[in-house]
Amino acid sequence: IGLFNASAAHFGWKKTLGHFLKMPVLYCIILAFVFRYFHLQVPNSLWIPLNLISDGMLSLALVALGAQISFQLKLQKLIPIFVSSFIRLMISPLIAFLLLTVLGIKGVAAQALLIASAMPTSRNSAALALEYGNEPQFAANAVLFSTLASSVTLTLVIYWSSYLA
Repeated sequence: IGLFNASAAHFGWKKTLGHFLKMPVLYCIILAFVFRYFHLQVPNSLWIPLNLISDGMLSLALVALGAQISFQLKLQKLIPIFVSSFIRLMISPLIAFLLLTVLGIKGVAAQALLIASAMPTSRNSAALALEYGNEPQFAANAVLFSTLASSVTLTLVIYWSSYLA
């Protein structure tokens, strides 16, 4: 829904719907539900090559992200990058911690949820921003900065998660 809204703001809803219906991910999700519902197994002759392709996707995505980051960082974009990273890396875990405490969720599940809430901005955000022409430079730099900053913040959140045990 978020992807559809982001694209519709730029291209209009009819063109976005047409583009969305051309995305293979949509059909993969539908196919996955069919396989799960009917308890079907993917044949090994198909499963093994798909696993090899999926293993290489992270490397390819990181190369693509590197190409996006090669854009020059504009000084006026620094404040929004810092703000978005602060919200993603500091405010999100704080809200998650408060919700987990109020809801009384404890143990490994609570720790996993808290740590997941503190993850840096996804490389998928930059890829989608580039694909839809929606501030790709900002998205790539937000991924870069939040990933670098998360080396400190994520360490603190992992320590903080011990209080949810």
